[in-house]
Amino acid sequence: MQELEAVTSEMVRLIETATVPILVVDVDGLVNGWNMKIAELTGLSVDKAIGRHLLTLLEDSLVEIVKKMLSLALQG
Repeated sequence: MQELEAVTSEMVRLIETATVPILVVDVDGLVNGWNMKIAELTGLSVDKAIGRHLLTLLEDSLVEIVKKMLSLALQG
């Protein structure tokens, strides 16, 4: 159990301190990870992104493109 906690803590630290934008989306499309770099680039704070559906964070013109990308990603 301690090893799992250590790995989890390290992953969270890596995501939070990464110099590249990272977002995590669950199978329902809800954002459950949003690091400081993506917050900086988008102007959307972590608190405002977490729990929202990814497609609600996009400009209308990008929704269909992102839907297709996600579909392809889920297919492998």
